[in-house]
Amino acid sequence: MTAARSIWRLGALHGKDDLGAIGQIRRTTGDLDRKLGFSRFVHFYLPRRGASPEDLPILGAQLQPARVPACPHAMLVVPTGPLDDDASTICNWNIAVSRPGVAGVCQGGNWTRGTNAPRILEVWRAFRDANPDAETARGFWGEPQVPIVAGPQIAANLRLLARAPRKMPELLLPSPARVFAGAKIVAFSRADLASLQLLGSPHDGAVLELGSFSGYDLDGDPLGPRRVLLDDYLAGRRDVAPGIDFDAIRHRA
Repeated sequence: MTAARSIWRLGALHGKDDLGAIGQIRRTTGDLDRKLGFSRFVHFYLPRRGASPEDLPILGAQLQPARVPACPHAMLVVPTGPLDDDASTICNWNIAVSRPGVAGVCQGGNWTRGTNAPRILEVWRAFRDANPDAETARGFWGEPQVPIVAGPQIAANLRLLARAPRKMPELLLPSPARVFAGAKIVAFSRADLASLQLLGSPHDGAVLELGSFSGYDLDGDPLGPRRVLLDDYLAGRRDVAPGIDFDAIRHRA
């Protein structure tokens, strides 16, 4: 939610390299994205048809019931029709957590949160050295250290998208990504919607709307008294973002 202020001001989403310049890089993935070659991209989910907000891992981690209060997030829904394949990259791995299986090195699965980025890079390089076929690699080798499907490769390899975790690949667009035309921004509580409305209308006719998320109270406010600090920041009444950890580890109840 704190990132919304700069997104509204700049009219675009920015990758980790650009975010680092304004002090907004995500501490949990910034270093890893740089090591793996994805820090110049803006990351989106490419959900399967019929997917719901509850199916998106980031939203689930922060909005579903847990031992600590939920941490407000909004969802940006971008129409993909206007996007050009030549400017698009798809990754059929969860870049932040996927671990490829490499004989004699490690089994496939997910990394434990907090695994150091050099170790993750080492395993991806070992996977590349094993020269897996495109089906096993879920893509092709390029500049990043993780297989991708990019530009003209996309139309000819749509079958590979089903190899992604939950059949939801990551769509990567070059930073800055100006994607607000025809988009909608969904808040999942009345308090979150009111906070975003303090920023005024989104760029390029994007629409703000109220949605719902199972287990997240539409009429509640997990921020409590900290909501005032967030609202003052979004409205420009304070220059420093409030100390709200929007990327916290929340253990399920």
